[in-house]
Amino acid sequence: MIELKILGPAELRGEDGNLEHSFLAGPKRLALLTYLILNRPRGMQRRDRILPLLWPEKGQKSARNSLSNLLYHIRNTLGDDILITRGTEELGVDTAKLTCDALEFEKLIEKGTMLKAVELYRSDLLEGLHVPGASPDLDQWLEQERERFRKRYGSALETLAEKDEKRGNLKEAARWWTLKNQAFPYDTRVVKRMIEVHAASENRAEALRIARQHGELLQKELGIDHQETMNELTEGLDKASIKMRHPESDRDHKTERLDFKSVAIMPFEELGKQEDTSNFAGGLHNDLLTRLSGVSALNIISRTSVLQYRETTKPIPQIAEELGAGTIVEGSIQFRSGRMRLNIQLIDVEKDKHIWAETYDREFTAEHFFDIQSELALKITDSLKARLTPSEKKRVAEWAPTDDLEAHRLYTYGRRQLDQRTGKGMKRAVEYFRSAVEQDPDYALAWVGLADALALQYDYGHADKDKTLPRAEEAINRALELDPNLAEAYASLGLLYSNRHQGSAAIRELKRAVELQPSYAEAHNWLSWNYQLLGQPVKALESAKKAVNLNPLSPEALSNLSISYLYNGYLERALSESLRGIEIQPDWDGQAIHHGMALFNLGRYSEAKAVLQDRNVPWAGNGPLATLALCHKMIGETNEAKKIKKELEDKGDLFATGLIEASLGNEDKALSLFEQIDYWDDWETLSIHHLYTDILGPLKKGPRFKGILKSVNHSRGLENIEVKNISKPDKTAIAVLPFTDYMKRNKLSPFAEGIQNDLITKLSRVDDLTIISGDSIRRLSFKEVSIEEIALKLGVGTVIKGGIQQIVGRIRLTIQLIDATTEQIRWAETYDRELTAENLFNIQSELAEKITGSLRDELTSTEKSHVDERPTKNLDAYLLYTQGRSYLSQRTEQSIFKSLNLFRDAVKKDPEYANAWAGLAEALLLIKWYNYSYDDELRDPMVAIQKALELNPELGETFCSLGIYHSYYQNGPEATRALEKCIELQPGYSEAYNWLGWLRMIMGDAAGGLEPAERAARLDPLSPYTRVFLAVVYLANHKYREALEESMSARKIRPEFGLSHFVEGLSLYHLEKYTEAEFSLNESLKLESSNGSPIKNEAYATLALAKVANGKHQEARNLLEKIKDNKDYFCAGLVEAALNNYEEAHSQFGKVEKFGAFTTPMCRYYFPDVLESVRKDSRFDALINKINKSWNM
Repeated sequence: MIELKILGPAELRGEDGNLEHSFLAGPKRLALLTYLILNRPRGMQRRDRILPLLWPEKGQKSARNSLSNLLYHIRNTLGDDILITRGTEELGVDTAKLTCDALEFEKLIEKGTMLKAVELYRSDLLEGLHVPGASPDLDQWLEQERERFRKRYGSALETLAEKDEKRGNLKEAARWWTLKNQAFPYDTRVVKRMIEVHAASENRAEALRIARQHGELLQKELGIDHQETMNELTEGLDKASIKMRHPESDRDHKTERLDFKSVAIMPFEELGKQEDTSNFAGGLHNDLLTRLSGVSALNIISRTSVLQYRETTKPIPQIAEELGAGTIVEGSIQFRSGRMRLNIQLIDVEKDKHIWAETYDREFTAEHFFDIQSELALKITDSLKARLTPSEKKRVAEWAPTDDLEAHRLYTYGRRQLDQRTGKGMKRAVEYFRSAVEQDPDYALAWVGLADALALQYDYGHADKDKTLPRAEEAINRALELDPNLAEAYASLGLLYSNRHQGSAAIRELKRAVELQPSYAEAHNWLSWNYQLLGQPVKALESAKKAVNLNPLSPEALSNLSISYLYNGYLERALSESLRGIEIQPDWDGQAIHHGMALFNLGRYSEAKAVLQDRNVPWAGNGPLATLALCHKMIGETNEAKKIKKELEDKGDLFATGLIEASLGNEDKALSLFEQIDYWDDWETLSIHHLYTDILGPLKKGPRFKGILKSVNHSRGLENIEVKNISKPDKTAIAVLPFTDYMKRNKLSPFAEGIQNDLITKLSRVDDLTIISGDSIRRLSFKEVSIEEIALKLGVGTVIKGGIQQIVGRIRLTIQLIDATTEQIRWAETYDRELTAENLFNIQSELAEKITGSLRDELTSTEKSHVDERPTKNLDAYLLYTQGRSYLSQRTEQSIFKSLNLFRDAVKKDPEYANAWAGLAEALLLIKWYNYSYDDELRDPMVAIQKALELNPELGETFCSLGIYHSYYQNGPEATRALEKCIELQPGYSEAYNWLGWLRMIMGDAAGGLEPAERAARLDPLSPYTRVFLAVVYLANHKYREALEESMSARKIRPEFGLSHFVEGLSLYHLEKYTEAEFSLNESLKLESSNGSPIKNEAYATLALAKVANGKHQEARNLLEKIKDNKDYFCAGLVEAALNNYEEAHSQFGKVEKFGAFTTPMCRYYFPDVLESVRKDSRFDALINKINKSWNM
């Protein structure tokens, strides 16, 4: 096998074992080979990224020729199959065909085999290599890789040294410290550890010689006083050497002496607080923490922990003890008359003295604001004798995240909101960060903040995955473009991968983050979580300890530490850390669950039962309930355990049911249940790796468990999941993917989105084509999903993809039409035009005609006239309109109001823009529909509808808005006519089918509602609203199982959508799954108020019916009282009927004056078990008459 050594001077041996001297004579060949092997992310590399690295001065054609020549030499020397390609643009190295010391080194480090790893490390990566004519970016990449390997080598040496110290093997420990000193000659901490080992070995003379030698080196190279270094190195030497000769059995407890280089920067007091400068004190505090967190020689206590002392009266020694900090920084800041005055003190806690105090008085500008931070950071590191590497010094001294104070203020507000970890706080954080990047588009940290806020919205269950994560990814990419060495961006990327269950990628990026910023507590915490999920408990514990050391008062960090101790078998410590977390935040269920799990594993089942009772944490699913059942079993309460088992079976929880079966000794049944699990979520994954070891241990010994573990790994992205074969879908079913903006400029992306939306709109006017809605398409992340999977998820046979580029007033558009089943490009086209509104619409029309001609006959004259429409001549209006449509499709309160403002601005730019008036009408209608409060001069949607019709009487979307308008005011016949007209004009308009299906059902034609409702779901398969509307129609047709499937799909697409939980509860009720129905209905009530769906009384009523079915009559009566207080007579009558009070039910029904959107189908179709006798009563006809009258029938 080919052998490549690059840790040190390069060596290359062919399969015959001979050195390949001629290959190594070409530095570019070696650089290219190394880049292909080591560049991260590992795997395939793009040619267009390699070319400017190696040939920055050459043109594209010449550089590609040179690359081809290098690849020829590599193949000629190492064999044709050493290089692999994907398409025409990606290439890589087949690492199975060679051994590489750098790759082997990394594997050994990951395994914890440190001794073998350090033996491989001869010296720096490609020592002495110089690549003439290459870009400085290649030199930078090479230096970063050298530093990365050097640090890992140093960490391995330190691990070996500390192990030998504990064993009393001081001679070997001294050898490891010496090797680390050779790699890091300026690190005084390493030298101090080395001389302590020599002193403990009775070799004090050698220790002093090394100290003098180090002092001379620092004085010569860095200008640091020789005696000062000697004093630092020899201070406490005797005490340290005595302690080393008598190592303690447990080194994990808090040390007697606080570490001088562990620093807590306390919140700065703001004197004379003013509104226009508030938060700059917090901003300066946060920035200083960020700068110093990048210094590897210091431990900087996290912002989350120190902020808890903002208003404290505790003395400094107590704060230092609680935080584990030997040094405290405190100060105050004042803004007055355009100036800022900062007073700062650095305190040595152990000596109880000020090291220094400093006052900075400067003009209040961005430049001075960040200059002060640089000066402060350098002064602190210098005072603490922290030796900075060149890259650390550059970052500390020169880093200025923005030159715009307003952007910085907005960013600081955003961080403060995000720190709250509440749904409201995260939503506000998104707004602040978005405003910050609008103020300064080059503010990398603000882009990271935006990414974190979006990702955490999903992580905490406050937003939809497909809506937040793609936008988070865009923000991360933008941040890394601006600052490729920004630790926060890599941590955000790790969080993104974690949310997408790509565990290995998450760990890779989080490790990069802590390499760049060693004191980044959040990244260490996320690392621990991902190690847990990947079944690596030892690494999880290491990262959790680091996170708590840096952020000792964080409940989340303590929670991770507690469960990590549990996974590693330290049960008492797990219990202790969980109690610490509860003391800090008593009301957090997540910590309580870990407390209960620790008690369970300690065999304290009664205590665990009390803790776990009624605990609900979304990410843990039914884990607490299953553990509660096990507690009952262990203390002999078999009946209670069986009840919970039945409840879990009814919920369809395969893992929890299998766990209980395993506890009963039914191993085959448990394995069969586990084998049925298609997707392993967080709790199930953690459990199968780490928990319930006594119960699951026997299962893990058999051969069937390997298949289960493979399924777990699939769910965590550790293997490529095989996509099932699908039958060839209809070629006329089309997905128009988002166009790539090649310039990657934020201000241009609306053009790309606008062209995609308009092309979808034009094609949806063509009969016989099935055009998937843009909303569903945007819910897929196409960077991660193959064409085949797009075809599977959207049910399409044709995919259209392309890119857009603006160059000097011109627009260049490239388009491909792809057969989804073969992934073959059927045709490709490039359009290059002057950037005008007319040309944009001309391109769209030409495209629509070409696409249609490729898939069916040419356009009819009517279709062509619709496709050729030019809605506006104003580019600004067009841009505003396309953004408005994008926001409107999101259907959140914030996005609807955002779309309203954009449509309103569009019609101001072009008052003749009919599409914008139609969009404005729809936004106003949705505000009414969801009962959002709104006060504006234009509140009547009909004004906008009439304006749109006046401008263009053939615009389909206007008739859809008109249909929604009449639906809102319950004019059924008029609404039906308007929606049918919309479909006539625009046969592929999913929104119109959605409303029409629902409306027909409302008006008594449930069967007639099926076809349009199903067509809407076909056109917009990933819309939660479409799925819920279809579920409602299925319920009216007594297709209860289909209704359940659709409502569950809606919930999975958007978990915070309250209406999906309500309809799921309705479906479960009709399937006689009353306990599950209760759960879903309770969830809908939790979500209802924040999502604008007017379903509270209907949910109360359905919940009451489920409780009656479960024998909980008093609870049902309590709900009935709430309904009566709200004066909802139909819902009150429904509950009375369930309680067999039929006369009272009819009395309540008689008070109903008007039936609405939810009570109408409830009265017409639902609850046959309860309303059967009511519907047989002659008085029921009066209710039907009221319904017809309510809907103007």
